[in-house]
Parts: sequence; C-alpha cells; structure tokens
Amino acid sequence: MTRADIIAAVKVKLEELTPFSEGLVVLSSSTDVKPIQSYIDKTLNEASDEVRMLLPLHMLPADVISGTVTVTNGVGVLPLASDYLRLYAIKAPEWAREVNRPISVENPEYLLQSNPHTRGKSQKPVVAINRTTTGRILELYTVATAELTKQLYVKQVVAETNPDPLVPYIVLMCAIKVCDIFGEKENSDALTKDLTQMIKLQAL
Repeated sequence: MTRADIIAAVKVKLEELTPFSEGLVVLSSSTDVKPIQSYIDKTLNEASDEVRMLLPLHMLPADVISGTVTVTNGVGVLPLASDYLRLYAIKAPEWAREVNRPISVENPEYLLQSNPHTRGKSQKPVVAINRTTTGRILELYTVATAELTKQLYVKQVVAETNPDPLVPYIVLMCAIKVCDIFGEKENSDALTKDLTQMIKLQAL
C-alpha cells in the first residue's frame, strides 16, 4: 500500500469521528498554515514504529542482525544496526531456549549479570540491551562461542513498507496521534480502546 493510500485511510478514520475535512488547516506555533494531511504525514512513521513495538512478534517481519558476536569471559556482545527497533529472537547453540525480550541496564536483574555465578546460563539465558559510544549493543549471558543459531530483529521502517496486514493498526495509531495533536481526547480514547482490543485478539 502506498503512503498516499495510508494517509487517505487515516483521513477516513478521522472523518468517522470528528468533522475534520481535507481543507482543514491549523496554525502551528511558528504561524505556518498546515493542512491536516501534513499532521498525518508527520506522525505516520512514528505510528509505524509504535505499532511494531506493540504487536505480537508472530505478526511482524524479521530481519537478520548482521553484526558479529565477540565473546569475552563468556559474555557475548552483538552490535546493532541504527534501524534496530525491537528484538525478535536470539539463540546460542547451548541455550535451552531463545530470548525474545532483552532487559535494560536499569533492570535490577542487570546487576546480576556482572557476577559469573548469578548471570544467565544455558537453561535461563539473559540478553541485555546497552548503549556504547559507537551505538547500541546486545549483551548475551552466557555464551561459549561467537556462533548463534538465531539473531533476528524487527527493524524501523517507513510506514508504507509494512506488510498490508499491519496497515489497519498503523492507521488507527496515526489517527490517535492526530487526535492528540488537536486535543480530541474523547476520540483519541475511543480509538485507543479499538486498537488495544485488536492487538489483544492477535495475542490470543
């Protein structure tokens, strides 16, 4: 679906709720006159990112993390691309299961990873996401070699490159964001309820 198609679908969704029209313009803080399409276009990629963060992994396309693991004292480090949005799956050969959700460095469990006796092992591996001066990395606890059997992620993309099944979710999310811009809280809440219900159905 093209970007213009998605923008048109957002307009239709907004028209169902509130008297937005194609000719509506709003004065921004810089006194520029902007049509509503500008607000839709501006928030569309943000809506795509947020939907990709919320949907179950089985609905999302996965890409290979192209970086190479380096291992020091059993801790693996895997650099991430700048378009990294979300972890899909990481698995080392010796791990009993794959990891789909990394912990942050603020998580109390992260402190345990500095101790070889309390860090993640093959039966319960741990992956942490961290940031260095050169970019974000995944820290893998614990690995024996640099070889992984899975290293997949969900990437950040422009809205129109999403698979068609994701478009209805992006349309709703974008409409929510536009309603928030215009202070349409009641409509925003109604759309949020619809989106939440749609995502819950996919998680069953």
